[in-house]
Amino acid sequence: MYDHKHAAPSNAIAGDGAARDRIAALRELELYAYRVAVYLLGEGTAAEEAAKTALLELARHRTLGGVAPRVQQALAKRAVMKCALAIRRETAAQATKGPFLA
Repeated sequence: MYDHKHAAPSNAIAGDGAARDRIAALRELELYAYRVAVYLLGEGTAAEEAAKTALLELARHRTLGGVAPRVQQALAKRAVMKCALAIRRETAAQATKGPFLA
């Protein structure tokens, strides 16, 4: 998941309060997104990928840091569900192709 050691220095975004708020919101949502993904997909890389992709989508919401935590969680849940369904569809499509057509 997110590696705080390799995060951008705080002075890199010092001039943009909205960006700081968005990053803080994403950090708060990281574990929640992963838990939702695990619930939907089970443990493993599929859940990690769904959570990561959902968080990247949420990062595009400029107002994410300015809404209530309950709304942030609802947005995160919806994004994770969307990504989890896409991963499930992709996995099912690969399974129906068989080992020789993949």
